[in-house]
Amino acid sequence: LVDEGLRQVFRQTATFRSNGSALAGARRMGWEDRRFLVGPERPDDLLVMDAGGFPPEGEESAARWLVRAHRLGWRRFVVYDWRGGRFAGCGLGPDTTGVRLDLYGDVGDYAASGLDGAEVHLHGDGQDQLGQILKRGKLVVHGDVGQTFLYGAKGGEIYVLGSAAGRPLINAVGRPRAVINGTCLDYPVSYTHLRAHETKAN
Repeated sequence: LVDEGLRQVFRQTATFRSNGSALAGARRMGWEDRRFLVGPERPDDLLVMDAGGFPPEGEESAARWLVRAHRLGWRRFVVYDWRGGRFAGCGLGPDTTGVRLDLYGDVGDYAASGLDGAEVHLHGDGQDQLGQILKRGKLVVHGDVGQTFLYGAKGGEIYVLGSAAGRPLINAVGRPRAVINGTCLDYPVSYTHLRAHETKAN
């Protein structure tokens, strides 16, 4: 019910081919009208993206279209109906401080990997290999995370409402600050060089 309610709100946002919007300063893009994508009118405008029709990976995936939108100047994103597509939030480039990405749906592997300043919120569970080689920024997961979470992470702030599956934070170096509210399965923080007070798990 919550997901459907959010979907109805997001769908009221005007597309690049229509006038008016239930969300001021926002535009919506889906698979059918992706070719009409242009840059924002104002720096704080919001791009609402319907990921439902996009393939899960490749050049036409939702993840690649997010990168294209960011290159056009978009810095605030809400993406809904994500259906297992990989690499959400990857490839945005260096020094992305001020970029925020809110993801709704079933977000696939490798989400938020390689972040360098951006803020990513997963409104639900995350799959495997989230936050790999994360350099800077913030990752907030409003659910559980899968295997090898934060592999090779070098920095950033990470908050997980739920639990982590096996091997979280393996090969992590530098100063990532992770708070996992639930439990971790086998081999957490293996082969890593972290200070004990910088990683907290209940």
